[in-house]
Amino acid sequence: MLYLYLISNALSYEPVSDIKFNNTTSFEYSFGQSYILKYKIFRKSNIYSNDFLSRSVALATSASIGKIMSIDKSIVQCRQDEALEIYEISVSELNDDNRFQNIAKFNDQVWGYFDPRVDEQNINTILVTPHSKYENFQILTHEIAHHWYSVYCVGNYSDISTEDFALQIQFSLEHLNEYN
Repeated sequence: MLYLYLISNALSYEPVSDIKFNNTTSFEYSFGQSYILKYKIFRKSNIYSNDFLSRSVALATSASIGKIMSIDKSIVQCRQDEALEIYEISVSELNDDNRFQNIAKFNDQVWGYFDPRVDEQNINTILVTPHSKYENFQILTHEIAHHWYSVYCVGNYSDISTEDFALQIQFSLEHLNEYN
């Protein structure tokens, strides 16, 4: 049943409905005593390989949950069973002004984007773009940190913004980025 739910949501993610994806792979990552992250990647090519993706998800999840628990050990997920969709798209597709309104651009370009899809239940979306493996690791760990910030509603427990949280996680993992 969850599989059908994920498929229906994936097909209905309007901002990328005009893009053709060549490959879709589903994953589960178990962590802690009872947490399972279900995620799916939609690829145009194989820039974000399965091994690369799994390693990045594991490291970003561990660092994010650790940071969240350091803020307040009593924090629990406010958005239960949030699945995650990851779309691999080109820089030009992500930066198309007609695709997203009011997107904050750094140096006139976005390389990754997190959409909490707050009007929908049980789904978050990350859009990533292809660069060097080093940069891809930085992008992916940053965007996954946004996912955990959203799932735990960290803003209700701390003054830290979602962007500052994601930057802290991204840079805390930089020494583990073996893709120089």
